[in-house]
Amino acid sequence: MKTLLTRSLSGAVFAAVMLLGIVFHPYTFAALFFVICMGCLWEYYTIVTPLYSLNRIGANAYRVLGIAVGAMIYLIFMAIAFGWVGVWTMWAVMPLLFVPLAFELLSLSPHAIRNAALTITGLVYIGIPFGLLMLMAFSSAHEVDSAVWRQTGCVPVLGLMLLIWANDTFAYLGGSLIGRNKLYPEISPGKTWEGFAVGAVFALGVAYLLYLGLGVYALHVWLGLGLIASVIGTVGDLFESMIKRNVGIKDSGNIMPGHGGFLDRFDAFIFCIPFAWVWLVLVS
Repeated sequence: MKTLLTRSLSGAVFAAVMLLGIVFHPYTFAALFFVICMGCLWEYYTIVTPLYSLNRIGANAYRVLGIAVGAMIYLIFMAIAFGWVGVWTMWAVMPLLFVPLAFELLSLSPHAIRNAALTITGLVYIGIPFGLLMLMAFSSAHEVDSAVWRQTGCVPVLGLMLLIWANDTFAYLGGSLIGRNKLYPEISPGKTWEGFAVGAVFALGVAYLLYLGLGVYALHVWLGLGLIASVIGTVGDLFESMIKRNVGIKDSGNIMPGHGGFLDRFDAFIFCIPFAWVWLVLVS
């Protein structure tokens, strides 16, 4: 009972902070996801180092370097999103990805390739998607206006999160009630094909409700986001489960009592962002 109460309270606080941060103002949105991005990078670099260890001598992802470069990537995308710099500035992201490799060349580490690969993977896996999130939300500089932001800017992000939540919740319930066939037992024994199907159906149902309630996008756009939340979100969840299983841990962190860490909460969301951004660019 105490564990359930703790989980419920932390979940309620989490939902309130997310909703307020996303909807209140563009600047609170940018600040909220900057913190989340940094938290995800911190957890990734904390847990990923043992993945390629061999006889206690193995790869070492450089946490401070990775977080610093990840912050720079996020801030570049944020500056583009707010209209402070031109879109051409996005090219600056590419050289930043080579910073860990240059660092390894200078350090003369015997595991330079492994170290650089682990560090760069964190930037591609976490840093760039959160940067693209800024572009997905801030399609033009006028959305700095809070009233316009609540009507248009925050809609795709809030909608995507609701779709992922619906998919996760009903996939869990469907798998618990009728799940028989394992989806990927080697990585996530609890996931089933039946649960996946139930989650997908409800995600599409919520997409239809978002179309009716929020508008902004045509029905096929919302349904596309629903499919992304279901299919790509499940892949993102499995990817983080693979990392944790290889390391031998249950949760990526303990920032939320009863819910785990940043990566545990945003694993599906991180994977969905690039696909959702491309989808919205193609259909808009």
